[in-house]
Amino acid sequence: MTMRNAAQWLDESISSLYSQTYSGHMELSVYNDGSTDQSVELVKLWTSRLEARNISVVLGGHNDDSPKGVGHGRNEAILQSRGQYLCFFDADDVMAPERIELQLKMAQAHANTLIGSCFDRVPADSTRRYTAWCCGLSQQQLYTQAFSAFGPSIIQPTWFCERGVFDRAGPFSVAGKMDHMGG
Repeated sequence: MTMRNAAQWLDESISSLYSQTYSGHMELSVYNDGSTDQSVELVKLWTSRLEARNISVVLGGHNDDSPKGVGHGRNEAILQSRGQYLCFFDADDVMAPERIELQLKMAQAHANTLIGSCFDRVPADSTRRYTAWCCGLSQQQLYTQAFSAFGPSIIQPTWFCERGVFDRAGPFSVAGKMDHMGG
């Protein structure tokens, strides 16, 4: 998770990780991209509660005035993490309770695969056409869409994969640095 001034979303976001049905060890790798709000303090407040649930927390980042961008933050969060699998998750996202359990099973059954999922937007009608399109694609359309001029149809915060899949694809681009809106 990369964050910049995400305090308004973090409790709900981290709570959704805490409430996962998967009961094995997990790790929350957080990269703070110069937050000036209470984001870092909130992550620290959650740490003991998460660790009691077998979720370790790795918190890195910087306090510079200038953010380094979402791509940089995601790359750093991945570099400081230690897990075999990567579950992409932004600071303003809320996961369904069974997400990690289901996506881990899929990743184990389909090695070398980027797993994604349908999603809901809040407010519900914020990107109605895009959400309906992404969540309505068939398996074949998902495969061919990834190679089209329109780019990948698996929305990034739903990604789940073995670390090796990400390593082979390479890091996120930092060329078009954008500031965060929470993640």
